[in-house]
Amino acid sequence: MAARVALKVARYIINRDFPKTTFLNINVPNLDEGEIKSYKITQQGRLIHNGDGVIEKMDPRGESTIWIGGGQLIFDKARKTDVEAVSKSYISHHSTQPRFDELFLNSRIKKVGRSKFTN
Repeated sequence: MAARVALKVARYIINRDFPKTTFLNINVPNLDEGEIKSYKITQQGRLIHNGDGVIEKMDPRGESTIWIGGGQLIFDKARKTDVEAVSKSYISHHSTQPRFDELFLNSRIKKVGRSKFTN
């Protein structure tokens, strides 16, 4: 089912005026085609770490190791997200433009670099 949806979306947008750097995130519920209600345009849901995100342990040789990302992962229950849509039997899609994030982050890193790491 997911492959058919992706192909249908790709055929639709191929001749449309989408920026070349746009990525579409398409989430299809694991259901039979007849059980899927429709589609929703959404935003990306977020995972939240519930509990201690950094765990320090000893490995078998007695050396200290640090595990980052421990604790239980739960989805943010925000409305209009891909997680909500798929949980309610809808196909979800949203676009992302990584170039914007890259430019924003690079400009921030350059500012920090000039002020904190030079001299």
